[in-house]
Amino acid sequence: MGLEGELIQSVSSVLEKMYNLFIQQDLDLIEINPLAVSTTGELMALDGRVVAEDAALGRRSNIAAFIATLPDTAPSSVAGNEKAKLTSDLKRVQLEGSIGVLCNGAGLMMATLDLIQSAKGKTASFVDIGGEYRHNCPPETLQERLQQGLDLILADKTVKAVLVNVLGSVISCRQVAEGMTFYLRNRKNTPPIVVRLVGDRLEQAAELLAKSKIPMTDSLEDAIAKTVVLSQS
Repeated sequence: MGLEGELIQSVSSVLEKMYNLFIQQDLDLIEINPLAVSTTGELMALDGRVVAEDAALGRRSNIAAFIATLPDTAPSSVAGNEKAKLTSDLKRVQLEGSIGVLCNGAGLMMATLDLIQSAKGKTASFVDIGGEYRHNCPPETLQERLQQGLDLILADKTVKAVLVNVLGSVISCRQVAEGMTFYLRNRKNTPPIVVRLVGDRLEQAAELLAKSKIPMTDSLEDAIAKTVVLSQS
């Protein structure tokens, strides 16, 4: 930035405070953009953004309490207390393959797609139903996102097998299984589905899915291997 003297010290002070806030509050992101210098030579943060880590809201009651006070007009990425906002933003990304993928979280999705490719599989389409980023979001809403995500995946006629990869936290594995079994109860001619779950009440989830003859594992590698085989058969 070509800054010198006291301005360098001011920037250093801002960066140090940003770092401390990032670490102390378990943030996903803290950003100042633009950071400017006024005509009087003062450092100014003209705009900024803070993204809280969804999974940390349970131990960051101050942030969760702040989110709960936001008005309904706040963006859905911040407020997160209206079902319509949580369930209307799902999108299916189309690729060229035969496997449909549903995950909760962008990082989890990226890792899953990479592992599918490494296992010689090809993804037809994928839907990210979003991480459990609403500490005050009821499990029923997350189940609804799961079901809407399945709607989008199963609407893709190029899909020959489906991989559902969900990491549970706010919502338990049992609740994921309940949502899936309820959704699939009256559906016919669906492609085979493999489920990978990690979280609380895993054994109960396995029992529920077994009754619906849906294979489940807590190993992502095993789930991908089974899905790839099904997609090629």
